[in-house]
Amino acid sequence: MIAGLPIAFGAPAILFGLLALPVIWWLLRLTPPRPQAEPFAPLAILARVLKPEETPSRSPWWLTALRLLIAALVILALAEPVLNPRDRALSSDGPLALIIDNGWASAPDWEARIEAAEILISEAEDLDVPVSIVFTADRRPDATPGSFERAREQLRAARPRPLKPERDSAVTALIAALGETRPGTIAYLTDGVDTPDANAALARLAALEPSAVRIIGADGARALALTDADNGADALTVSASRLDGGEAESFRLSARDAKGREIATGTLPFAAGETGAAGTISAPFEIRNDIARLDVTGIDTAGSARLLDDSFRRRRVALISGEAADSAQPLLSPLYYINRALSPYADLIEADSADMSAAIPRLLAQAPAVIVMADIGVLPDDVSQPLQDWIDRGGTLIRFAGPRLAAAPADDLLTPVQLRKGERELGGALSWIEPQPLADYPATGPFAGLPSPRDVTVSRQVLAEPSADLAERTWASLADGTPLVTAAERGA
Repeated sequence: MIAGLPIAFGAPAILFGLLALPVIWWLLRLTPPRPQAEPFAPLAILARVLKPEETPSRSPWWLTALRLLIAALVILALAEPVLNPRDRALSSDGPLALIIDNGWASAPDWEARIEAAEILISEAEDLDVPVSIVFTADRRPDATPGSFERAREQLRAARPRPLKPERDSAVTALIAALGETRPGTIAYLTDGVDTPDANAALARLAALEPSAVRIIGADGARALALTDADNGADALTVSASRLDGGEAESFRLSARDAKGREIATGTLPFAAGETGAAGTISAPFEIRNDIARLDVTGIDTAGSARLLDDSFRRRRVALISGEAADSAQPLLSPLYYINRALSPYADLIEADSADMSAAIPRLLAQAPAVIVMADIGVLPDDVSQPLQDWIDRGGTLIRFAGPRLAAAPADDLLTPVQLRKGERELGGALSWIEPQPLADYPATGPFAGLPSPRDVTVSRQVLAEPSADLAERTWASLADGTPLVTAAERGA
C-alpha cells in the first residue's frame, strides 16, 4: 500500500518500469540523420505547383508528454493496482474459525456483518481451507468445520436474535467441533457490547494458539436499550441506557397498542456524557392502559423495544368510606392509609357522596377494577345487586372490617365468609389474654412465601363463623388460628 493512499499493487515489481520513462523520452526526441539532397530538374516544375510538406525536426512537447503518460499508465496497469485493499491475514495452516455475534445489538449493522463474513469465506476458499462457523446467540450452535458452500448456507440462514450473546457457550461448541485440530485463523465479528463471559471466551480462543486472529466489529455506539417503564399517575416514564456517553441526543418514543397502531409519542433525551436517560409519554390514563409496545424510532433492535403485559396497566380503584372526609384530621380518615398505599400504583377515584345509593352507581359507571370499602355496614338494597353483577364480571371487592361491618346482619352476601356479630377485643366479652401476632401465611394463598410481620399485633377483630371451607378461604390468620383475611371467588 502506498503511504497515505488507499491503493496497493498485486505485482509491485513491475513499477520499476517507471524508471524507463526517461529513456523513452530520449528515444522520442531522437532525430534521424539529415538526407542527402540530389537535384533532379523535372522536379523543379512540380515544386512550383505542389505545396511542400514539412516534417518537424522534433515532436511537439504535448505529444511527447502524451506518449510518456500512456507508457506510465501501461506500466501501472501491469502492476495490478487495487483500490482500498484489505489485509489478507488468513492462514493456510488450518481451518478458518468464524465466530459471529448475532444477539440483539447486532441488528443495526447485520448486513455489513454478513458481507464481511462472506469475504472471509471467499478468502478461505482461495486458500482451500475448511470453515467452521458459529453464532453466539444460537442456543445449539453447530461449529463443525465444513465446505465453503455449507458455510455460506449457514450465513444466509442466520438472523439477529432478540437474545444476549452466549459467547462462552459458543466457544465451547467451537472447541468441541475442532477437536485436536489447530485453527489456522480465528475471525471474531463482534457487536461491540461487553458481556460477563466475553473475557473468558477470548482467553479460551487464545489458548487454541491459532496462526492468526482477526477481530472485526462495531463499537456499540448505536446500542440502546429500554430498561424500564413505569405507568405513573400523570404520565408514562420510560428509562433507557446507551453504551456511548457522547454527545447530547434525543430519540423519539413510539407507543403502540395491541394492533400495532401508534397511540402516543414521547421523547427520550440523553444529556452529553450521560449513558442513562428517562423519557415521558403524556397521555390520558385510558390510552396509557392500551399501550402494548414501546419503540425507539430509528433503532431497529430488540433492546430498543419493550413489550408490556397486563401487569403494566394502571388499575382504576374506587374508594368508599362510611364517613364524610374530615380535612382537619386526615389521619383519622378510614381511607387515608389506603390512599397512601395505593396511589403510586393505581388510579384512585373516591366516592363523592356519603349516600351509597348515589355514590356506588357513579363509581361503577367509571369501570373500576377494584372497589375498596372501609368499614361499610349495611348496603342499600338498590346497590347490592349491581355490585354483585360487577363482581360476577370480574371485579374485585375488598372490605375492611370495623364497628359498622361487625354490626351488620350475618347474611350479607358481599362478604367472603359469614361474620359473627360483634367484635372480639382485648378486655371485651370475647377477650384474649394478650394481643395476638400474625401466624405464618398459608402455602396456598397469595401471601405464600412472604414472611409475616412479627412486630404487628391485633387487639380488635371481627370473627368469622366456623364452616367447613373456612380454612380454604383464609389468606392470613392470627397465631391462635382465628382468620384475619378471608377471600372467596364469585362469578368470573
